[in-house]
This record gives sequence, structure tokens and C-alpha cells, in this order.
Amino acid sequence: MGYWGEKIFQSDTALDLIDEISSDAGFELYMFDNDAAENAARDVLNSGLPATLVTKHAADAPDTGAIVNADQRTMVKTLIPKIATPDAAKKQMTVALRVYKSGEPYHFDSPGK
Repeated sequence: MGYWGEKIFQSDTALDLIDEISSDAGFELYMFDNDAAENAARDVLNSGLPATLVTKHAADAPDTGAIVNADQRTMVKTLIPKIATPDAAKKQMTVALRVYKSGEPYHFDSPGK
């Protein structure tokens, strides 16, 4: 497994997971070519894509601006300490859970996040 950084989506495992999520969803959920692609991903996530996708792949929901309900936030909060990922990525997820506003894209790769 390769890491080129300690933040979220900076490892081979994370990118493999993103590929799995995109495959499950039927479209690309990361590294959007344009705003229209990002908006389309958010619309699909919000329009009834099985909730298990958002729950199973909770870290991807903020990146698209998808709706994350209180139960999903609570579940993810309890899982963060248990996942095998660098502390910097866990910190990013903890911050995102606190400040993320459903419906507004929150890009983990932005400076300071």
C-alpha cells in the first residue's frame, strides 16, 4: 500500500475505495472535470441513491455536497477512531463532520482542510 500523504484520499487504498464507490454509484465521484459533473454527482446522491452508499462511503459525501443526515454523521463519528488510516486523515474527517453543511461541496484537498 502506498501513501504519498497522510490526509484523506492520499493513499492507494483510498483511491481504490473511490474507484469502488464510483463503480457502485455508476459515475465518477472524485476529481470532477467541471462543476456540472460535480453537480450531477450531488444530484444523484441526493435523489435516492441507496442510503447505504452514502453510509458505506461517508467520506465521499461531503466532497460532492451530498446530504448527510444526523444519524450518518453519528455513525461516522463512532467509526473514525476504528479505521486504519493516518491520524491526519482522521482529523480531516472529524473537522468535516463538525463544519460540513449538507448541500455545499466540502473539498478535503483544499488548503487548510
